[in-house]
Amino acid sequence: MTIQTQIANYLNLIAERDNCDCDTPAYEYFDALAEYKLSLIMAQPDGVAQFNQLVNSQSFRSANGFSGGYNV
Repeated sequence: MTIQTQIANYLNLIAERDNCDCDTPAYEYFDALAEYKLSLIMAQPDGVAQFNQLVNSQSFRSANGFSGGYNV
């Protein structure tokens, strides 16, 4: 799995989390899973730089269905 795919999956988890009420088990589940996925991305060589570059790229966000910024 490429880092681009991993970051897109992370952003999808954040979107799922944000669709839940913040006091529900579903919110906690998606939040914990997103944090785990983010830790895996950041642990990769150059993971932080690649994450920042891709998340700040409008074309990457648009190609993966995200129009705005990100909410970590």
